[in-house]
Amino acid sequence: MRLFLTKGMLMTERLQKSVEELASIFSSHFPTSREGERTIGRESEYPVVLPNGDAFDVQQLWPLLIEKTGFRPLKEGDLIVGLEGEDASFSLEVGWGTIEIITRPCQHLHEMCAIQDKTMESLLEAVDSFGAHVLGCGIQPKTPPTHALMSGKKRYGLLLETIGEPWLWFATTASDQLHVSVVRDEVVSLLNIGNVLACVSIALCGNSSVYGGQHHGFISSREGQMKTISSEQYRHGMPARAIRDIEDWIALSAQQQFLMNKKDGVYEQAEGTFASFIEENGVDFEAFLMHDHYLWNSARARTAHGTIELRSPCQQPWPEHYAAATLGVGLFEAGEALSVWLDGVLGDALWPTMRAYHHDVIHKGLAADEPFEGFLRGVLERCEAALVARGFGEESLMAPLWKRLEAKQNPGQQALAVFEEGGMEALIPFLAIR
Repeated sequence: MRLFLTKGMLMTERLQKSVEELASIFSSHFPTSREGERTIGRESEYPVVLPNGDAFDVQQLWPLLIEKTGFRPLKEGDLIVGLEGEDASFSLEVGWGTIEIITRPCQHLHEMCAIQDKTMESLLEAVDSFGAHVLGCGIQPKTPPTHALMSGKKRYGLLLETIGEPWLWFATTASDQLHVSVVRDEVVSLLNIGNVLACVSIALCGNSSVYGGQHHGFISSREGQMKTISSEQYRHGMPARAIRDIEDWIALSAQQQFLMNKKDGVYEQAEGTFASFIEENGVDFEAFLMHDHYLWNSARARTAHGTIELRSPCQQPWPEHYAAATLGVGLFEAGEALSVWLDGVLGDALWPTMRAYHHDVIHKGLAADEPFEGFLRGVLERCEAALVARGFGEESLMAPLWKRLEAKQNPGQQALAVFEEGGMEALIPFLAIR
């Protein structure tokens, strides 16, 4: 068998050609040009709990939400897995104690926030009728991750069998994910900036410091626990290194375990790496999309709408629910300026330096020492300038981020202080969206 050294990896000629073809197909889903400013969208997850902090089954909300919103039920067999409207939708997550609000693509943050506000109002009315609470935080604070907490989507059981106990963290966590539209030539550079600066969003937006009724040493328990999924392969969170181009990224992704495939509408466990799958079966782009869906790096390129997704922030306190999305838009808009600045300061030390800081902020939040003096301020200044340049007045939404930086305290640190003083009885009202 003839082997080729490509992108620093040994590949057969068949695998190399498959990677090249997959990269070409993948790239074709991103436009070559853009008119006007980039559009944005949001997927925001929320824990829902009873007054004592126990998880509440959000599936009980479907009839009321259908009545209040007129949204159309989405089903997997007989199971309602979400509700779809014109501007927004609701989705059942891995855990039945978490509900997700998804907004359509928007022109700017103010438009997106208005849709989020309206959709949340309907959710709160439904939840209030059960005496439950929607929380502005990134994890179930009391109910631990167990098989019993998983919702009934069939593929989740397969993933539990394949991944094991670490998969259950998806049943308790709640992220605030941003999508920004990108053109083809931006994909690689913005993926790299989103991943290397995931530490910034964790530092400023970490908000999952209490779970299982205790503090376990993390300010962002989402990132702290979920990085245990195939940690030796960097499957979750910050990748091993920067990528050089789309072929490089496809080749790296193919080295990961292929968890699950879908044949004739039926999910089934896969075996081996994705590289071994395409060695045997050749190019299968739908199979690659399935594989890629279960790679959880902090920044991911998504083909459905030609976007990059930022996954690292926890859900935010409701009065500042736009903070993570604002930071994300700023990071991607300022991507080139941030890259030039950080390359000049850190050079080849950029990724190892940010990886160390990434580890520290997961545990300490804004109490962690910055990589160098003025790092976070420099990031926010460049983000703010980029938002000003968009011309929508979005820079006003950065106020909570500046406030957190000045106080050296993010929402997870604030929640921990409340919990340590008053326990769960104080924490639930503090986190509850009213």
